[in-house]
Amino acid sequence: RHTRYWRDWSSDVCSSDLEQEDKASATQHVIDDEWEHYQHILNFWKPLPEIPSLDNFIQAQEKKPFQSILMPPLEPVWMDEQSKCVNLLSTSIKSKWPYNFLPAYFARKKAKELFPTVWPEKEAEIQKLYSDSFADYQQRLQKEQDEWDAKETERIAWLQRLTSGDMQEITHTLNEIFTGMYLPFKSQSQCRVFFDTPDLTSMNLDLPIMEEIIFPVRKKLLKNGEIREVARGKEERNRDYFDLVTGECAFMAAEIFSYLPLCQAVRIAAHTQRPKTMETDPIDNYVLDIKFTRDELKNFNPEITPMLSFLVHSGARFNQTPDYKLERIDPPSWLKHEDVQNAKAD
Repeated sequence: RHTRYWRDWSSDVCSSDLEQEDKASATQHVIDDEWEHYQHILNFWKPLPEIPSLDNFIQAQEKKPFQSILMPPLEPVWMDEQSKCVNLLSTSIKSKWPYNFLPAYFARKKAKELFPTVWPEKEAEIQKLYSDSFADYQQRLQKEQDEWDAKETERIAWLQRLTSGDMQEITHTLNEIFTGMYLPFKSQSQCRVFFDTPDLTSMNLDLPIMEEIIFPVRKKLLKNGEIREVARGKEERNRDYFDLVTGECAFMAAEIFSYLPLCQAVRIAAHTQRPKTMETDPIDNYVLDIKFTRDELKNFNPEITPMLSFLVHSGARFNQTPDYKLERIDPPSWLKHEDVQNAKAD
């Protein structure tokens, strides 16, 4: 009896331990997923969009050959169709008196006798079905090819306008870029784009607010199953924010270069909103003044070269404290621009 009590108690303890382990494992999984998602946001811009050369844009103006996944209907195999016809006749005859009482041989023999009479009509029916099916295939194939030709003509004309420096098309394409751009932030990044010349684009970018994106704490699972939030240091949070916003700037510049073959430089004035200390303080605080050139950004590999080193080498203007915080800088003088249009990046 004591042995049975011990087994029951031991079983309950083991069951309770397993439940706690499963709960702890599930909680740790949630914590890991949350942190992984955060890292994905920080590094969303890696790798940067591919930046093609002008030659690539010119080569892309060649019309691509039309290819269809539509398959033509199979032509009838007449020996197989004739055999099917005889089999159907045999089955029909076998179901009727007196052949339903006779061996199958007699029904098949009768079917062969009737075949020359029945086959011409059946052959014409099969031929019509095939002809109708083939005509439908040709019609759908022609429609698909016409649509392909129209799209290719439009695509080539678009590339030709871009490579010729058509400012109206450049303006339209820039607006399309920012309308369709995806950024993994809760709030939208607002920007103004200055259409200077075919080889230069300038942007006035409103950066995401640090407090809305950068994790202030790191969650840890304790042995008792509870979650503890450990505050992250200022330097660590400032590093994350620096990498995020400079990466965002590089991502936007690379997107522009990837669509505009004549654009050789993109300059970005980036600002963020900070709480006012005095009523006279500006709402927008500029923190970055960056100029990306096409060749430098094309050759930049963030896995090899730190963003900080790249920006310093490229002559970017920013004020960074020892703990990596971006302090306010004077707005770039080139922001005073008459031809301003608004564009939004989602």
